[in-house]
This record gives sequence, C-alpha cells and structure tokens, in this order.
Amino acid sequence: MRRLELPQIEAVLEDVPGAIEITQRGNTYRARKWQLTDELVEVIQTAVQFGYSALWVDGHPSRPYLRGGPQFLKGSHHITFARSHGERWVFVVDGAANPPVPRDVTFNKGLRDFLERIGQAHAWEHSGGHNLRVPREQFREVLRQLDADTVEGLQRPSIRETYTGVRPITDIHNEAQLQIRIEEAWRPLATAATYLLDSLEPVDGYFPDIVVDAGAHGVIVVELKYSHAGGVEVNQLEKYLRLSTLRTRANGRSLRGALVARDFNLETVEQANSPATSIALYAFSQANGELRLHHVAGKDILAVAGLVQ
Repeated sequence: MRRLELPQIEAVLEDVPGAIEITQRGNTYRARKWQLTDELVEVIQTAVQFGYSALWVDGHPSRPYLRGGPQFLKGSHHITFARSHGERWVFVVDGAANPPVPRDVTFNKGLRDFLERIGQAHAWEHSGGHNLRVPREQFREVLRQLDADTVEGLQRPSIRETYTGVRPITDIHNEAQLQIRIEEAWRPLATAATYLLDSLEPVDGYFPDIVVDAGAHGVIVVELKYSHAGGVEVNQLEKYLRLSTLRTRANGRSLRGALVARDFNLETVEQANSPATSIALYAFSQANGELRLHHVAGKDILAVAGLVQ
C-alpha cells in the first residue's frame, strides 16, 4: 500500500483496498478503484504544481461520500481538483479514465471554448456531466496554458450552463441546415480557386454529403454529423474513400476525408491522429452568426485547401 503526503496543501492520500483514501483540511473521502500508481501521482503533483491544490470542493464529492456518510465505504468515482474548496472544480480524474492508471483527465464543460482556442483535441462525454476528456499525456501542457482569467470565468454563472456540453447554435438544427451553411461559405472560395464542389451527388450507389475536387490539393470527401460522431461515421467515410469512382477521379492525387460534427469521442480522436488514417476531424460552432470549423485531429486538409482559416 502506498501513501502520498502533501504537507504544502495539508493533504494525505493513502491506498486502501479498492480505493484511495483522501484526507484534506477536515474532510476525508475515498476514490474507488483508484490506487497511487506512478501515473496518477504524476497527475496529482502536476495539479498541485499549477495551483489546483483543493482535492474537494463544496458538494463535490457530495456529503454522503465523506467520512461518516452512508456512501463513504462505497467511495466516490472521482478525485476532484480546484484552486480552493469554495470554488468550482476545474478537472477531475474519474472512473471512466481506466483506473488505476488514468488514461485521461476530465475538464469542466465550461472550459470547452478554452480547449478549442488553444487547439487541444478533446472528447465530449456523451452522458453524465457532458464534460471534456483530455489525454493524460497532454494534461501538463493544458494546465500551462490555462490562465487565471479563464478559470475566473468558470466561477461566474454563464448562459452556457443552460446547454449540456455544447455551445448554442442559433440557426442550425439538423445536418441539412449545417450543409447549407457550409456550402454557402465554401462555394465562393471554391469558385475563386477553380475547385469543383459536388453536393449529395451519387457515387457508386452512395451519396457523400460534399465532395471537393481541390486541384493540386486532391479530392476531399466531407461527411457531416449534426450531433457527436464516432466509429460508425469514420467507417462510413472510409468506405467512401475506397469507392472506385472517387479513386479514379483523384488519379494519383491525395484522396482524404473530413468528418464534421459537434463532438467526437476520445477513441475517434486517437484514430484520426494515427499516421495510418486519411481522415481529419472538425468540430463546428457558431459565433456572431458565423459558422466556424475547428480542427480537432488528423491532417488539417481543409486549411491546406484554403476552405477554413
């Protein structure tokens, strides 16, 4: 059994059977299934180094999970991190992160705009709190860029709290409307660059949403998904890339896919970042009436072709 003492934040963490027991400033709780592996200790020490020294906040974990409560022995599924006990939590290591070795760190859903601003790939939780999962290997770099003003903004009530993990989209309510907006933005660019842009044209019995013949930049097949996207959509796009008509059209040029959706799970992000894939991921949002595509993973083929900035 391992024990980690952090006197600078008045905390002691100790392995117990099936959990870590965490004691700090008068409260004790257990994080079930976790143990003080080297990887988890590194996450904890990195968090403390960057000032996230509160391992519980008011209501997180809730009172039944604190020592003396009916759920104490069962244990909470997460370890909480915040700047102080009276603020909102900023990130957690939870039961979905593959204990006892954390695969990723879950950031508060209110930090989504920040993660996109710094270009950090992340996965949106499709259930639970709809928060944002970042691979553990990139955790330190995210904290390095997480500025105090952004964390302060997390403490203030915001209109984003009325949405479950996604930004408000005021006039896009389905894939058809998303396609219209993308085509409106791309057609002038395609005309100026003498690209060919096909929309829902049949290809070997299939109907890709958009096919862009981008000249020297090759052929780009675009698949749209209004909500979150995962393996099913990636497989569909890969099937398009194998169609003989599209391969003939590419004629030795690159043939790649772009998957546009609101969110992606972590496995899909990892798949797109693999050197073996020809698919890039883009998350869409809307700001001041303008549709924006944010590069998430894979080669940024749309930027190379001049279709996004």
